[in-house]
Amino acid sequence: MRSMRCTTPTMPGSTTSLPGWPIPATSPRPSPFETAEASEAERHLATAMASLPAAYREVLLLVGVEGLKPGEAAEVCGVTPEAMRQRLSRARALLAHRLVEVETLGLAALNEVTP
Repeated sequence: MRSMRCTTPTMPGSTTSLPGWPIPATSPRPSPFETAEASEAERHLATAMASLPAAYREVLLLVGVEGLKPGEAAEVCGVTPEAMRQRLSRARALLAHRLVEVETLGLAALNEVTP
């Protein structure tokens, strides 16, 4: 009896399948739409962050980007840990509010309402 090679993908657990199967559900490279969407989200975040007071930007960058714990960020900023937790909470709330403004009013409108 002659052995036949399978030319179509088979179910998991089968002894015959094509090399590289199963194909991943997502491509390793993002689609042009995904790239544009990510760029737009980054612009929105950058615009919202730039509109925050410096103290709020500082705490968000220290905790969110640099990965410091609030207590460590408090030492860097020279404030008490409780003051840092309050500042972080207020910064997150204001950032969320500004992101909504950016998305609903557009980038130009946020520049008009920035203090």
